[in-house]
Amino acid sequence: MQESRHPRRAANLHAQAAHLYAESQNEPAALLQARRALSLFIQYQMVERTPRFYANITRKMSQRGMINAAETLQKEFGGVVGPLPSEVQPSAVGRRGTLPPVCTQCGAPLRSDEIDWVDDQTV
Repeated sequence: MQESRHPRRAANLHAQAAHLYAESQNEPAALLQARRALSLFIQYQMVERTPRFYANITRKMSQRGMINAAETLQKEFGGVVGPLPSEVQPSAVGRRGTLPPVCTQCGAPLRSDEIDWVDDQTV
């Protein structure tokens, strides 16, 4: 994707891979993909996506016992990422868009428990 002039999509695919590797507790692969995702998010100034992914992946890594990977990301990107997004307030949930059953780009099924909201209308 990055080479085909879709660097933002590439960044999101790296982020998705990082989450999947973290789920399967493959620490080296999760760290590698998270680094790539964060580097691209920062390079392409994806200012809303960067702190949200950073917070989510470091939390997931810590919860899955990948403390070294989480600490590595914090050392490498903590000072660059900026402020972390605040927790979603209950009143803000109603403002989000409706999640379609499948991705409009690729047709993959979407599950609300497996997505990260970038803003009120983008997952």
